[in-house]
Amino acid sequence: MDVIIAVGGGSVIDAAKAIAAGVKANHDVWDFFTFSKPITDALPVLTVVTVSASASEMNPGAVVTKEDGCKKYCIVSPLIQPKISILDPTVLFSLSPEYSAYSAVDVITHMLEGYFNNTVSASPLQDRLVESLMKTVMESTDIILKEPDNYNARANMMWSAILGFNGLTTAGMGQVQMPAHMIEHSVSAIYDIAHGAGLSIILPAWMTWALDTKTERLARFAREVFHVKGRGSKPVAEKGIACLKLWFESIGSPVTLKEANISERDFDKIAENAFELSQIWFYEGYTKDVITKILMKAY
Repeated sequence: MDVIIAVGGGSVIDAAKAIAAGVKANHDVWDFFTFSKPITDALPVLTVVTVSASASEMNPGAVVTKEDGCKKYCIVSPLIQPKISILDPTVLFSLSPEYSAYSAVDVITHMLEGYFNNTVSASPLQDRLVESLMKTVMESTDIILKEPDNYNARANMMWSAILGFNGLTTAGMGQVQMPAHMIEHSVSAIYDIAHGAGLSIILPAWMTWALDTKTERLARFAREVFHVKGRGSKPVAEKGIACLKLWFESIGSPVTLKEANISERDFDKIAENAFELSQIWFYEGYTKDVITKILMKAY
């Protein structure tokens, strides 16, 4: 075996990356995902993209679900970054409205996680990159849902997906965390729900939970992306969150756990699963109690 070729979206490409590393290992490939073993070698990965969302075709990360125990973990290594990726927007013409919408949610969440969760004091260039890319994604998605074979809209989505999560928007941003992804990984590991659908539920809930500690960032987001007017950062921030939820709803993506038929009775199971991942990712502060509070805001 000389090369791994992945034809598909993020899940297919991520599986190919895991195979590429696993072929060169003499131990369980899952050891990479728990960070108990480092990736030291991998076969080259080539991709043909059929779903633009995860940017896996241009980044060094991969996410895989282990059904035994419902663990949805990730690996990151330059050794698994694809060597060549073929991107043809016409391939996306047949993508369903649902997965076109979920793809947009994934791209937006990738960017907003770093936008809200970094350790730099000022980032005007990166902020504007995220804000402009997000507007492009929203505009393109609105066109795609009406005209699925619109080449320019599909091309803009394909390019935006890559730019949103290839490291560009978080370069120089210090320590970046992805708490919405962390919680959603548990939701989609346990339930049969699309990743993007889970993110459109969790992201606004996390933003609402973070309102008091990230007021100014949330207010900037509201003003720059949704052109929210008004006095007082907190009311503006709240309107921004409401606008994002409304847009998610407008493209057909769910915004509550209730819509996904996930019961409050399962919150403890989800929180326990997400807390285990928070420990692996070294996310301090995301206790089971905190995660449960975020899930409650998603209900």
